[in-house]
Amino acid sequence: MWHFFVQMTLSSSKHAGIAFVSGIAFCFFLVFSPVSCAQDDAQARQILTQAADKYRALKSYQAQITVDTIQGTKTSDRRFTETGAGSAFRCADDNPQGLLRVNNGSTEWTLDRKTDRYSRSPAADAPPSLISDLANVDKNVKGAEILREDLYSLGNEKRKVLILEVVRDRWPADAPRFAQDSTVRIDEQTLEIYGINTYTNGATIYDNGPTQIVRYSLTQQNQTAAASLFTFSPPAGAEEVASLDSSPAATASVLGTDAPDFALSDAGGHSYHLADLRGKVVVIDFWASWCPPCRASMPYLQQISQGYADRGAIVLGLDGGEDAQTVADFAKTNNYTFPLLVGGEPRVTSQYYVDAYPTTLVIDRNGKIVFREDGMDSPRPLIVAVQKALAGKN
Repeated sequence: MWHFFVQMTLSSSKHAGIAFVSGIAFCFFLVFSPVSCAQDDAQARQILTQAADKYRALKSYQAQITVDTIQGTKTSDRRFTETGAGSAFRCADDNPQGLLRVNNGSTEWTLDRKTDRYSRSPAADAPPSLISDLANVDKNVKGAEILREDLYSLGNEKRKVLILEVVRDRWPADAPRFAQDSTVRIDEQTLEIYGINTYTNGATIYDNGPTQIVRYSLTQQNQTAAASLFTFSPPAGAEEVASLDSSPAATASVLGTDAPDFALSDAGGHSYHLADLRGKVVVIDFWASWCPPCRASMPYLQQISQGYADRGAIVLGLDGGEDAQTVADFAKTNNYTFPLLVGGEPRVTSQYYVDAYPTTLVIDRNGKIVFREDGMDSPRPLIVAVQKALAGKN
């Protein structure tokens, strides 16, 4: 699918009120649990087929597609606008210097808008459209399972979204290298696919490879598409070449970047706006009550909240896709007093490149991200980051 687009010590001094137990390991918890091949879910397969049928039936479409690659603190993202009608499509990188693909069903042209070089090939030999992966989401499925139901906040609307894990006996040739598992997010009512997360191994079984998250939004369906969209006229002076080299998406660390702003409410309706917290050190923890490592790390976040509040730190727990009552009951049962916010899925989780729960970040007094950790092997790195940020040493 991507070819041209994606290549993918704690100090001896302790602040009063903080007491961490050393040697407690927290599991890195991906936002799925492994599918057992023996526990194949026929209902999950049926849902995949129904969703694929929806995309196979599209006569024409326009879609916004985002491709994120995440590995530790390193991330990259590419954004595309794709329009299709029948076998023809036009896919443009939203970066004005990115690539443009125009396919009229028989010939495909690819233009590198940075260099004004372009190539052409028979459509049959070209990579498929980005949306075509959704029309084939039910193919080569080795195992499938419905993991849970999430609540998505899309504009002013709340949508119930089924989270399916899928394992394939054959991954597409253009899938991320060392693809292992994927999760597919499907609107329970409309069968629209909002995203596919693909988790990979590294070069060996001991490595964790990058996660690729592809998000889809159909902005138009079965509209009248102008035929001119699928014709290609090279820019004046453009050079035709036999082929274009694919370049990997540029990656960069999130550390030192501005924390994306958001405004969310807790289960009781009290609103928290990140911009209003400038001047404080903010710990943001992406979590869910169904995630055992998230639950295991919560007592430490409570201790940070209580122990460092008077020095200017605040902890915000951003729940991933659960309703307010579930979150409120969880907080009450466990006596957690720091704010647990709802409604951040999918906008805020995508802004922060969340591919695992828990994901924890520290934002300094100037609004910069100075720490990120997926999972929590030990609370020590987090508390060190909080102490440094409070001391202005990041």
